[in-house]
Amino acid sequence: MNIYYNGIFDGNDKRIENLYINNTIAYRQSLFSILKQDGIIKNLEVNGEITAVNTVSRNSSI
Repeated sequence: MNIYYNGIFDGNDKRIENLYINNTIAYRQSLFSILKQDGIIKNLEVNGEITAVNTVSRNSSI
């Protein structure tokens, strides 16, 4: 299973509001999983909350 994102995602200056991911039995919960060195996410604003095993992230990176 490939969990790495290595493409280019252009959010076209859009905003994702109230993103809510709550999975306390899994690690690495996110919108784009793990960003590889050559992966690019640009022109996107994300606000919300992600909860995973031993990790809570609010209004932070994707």
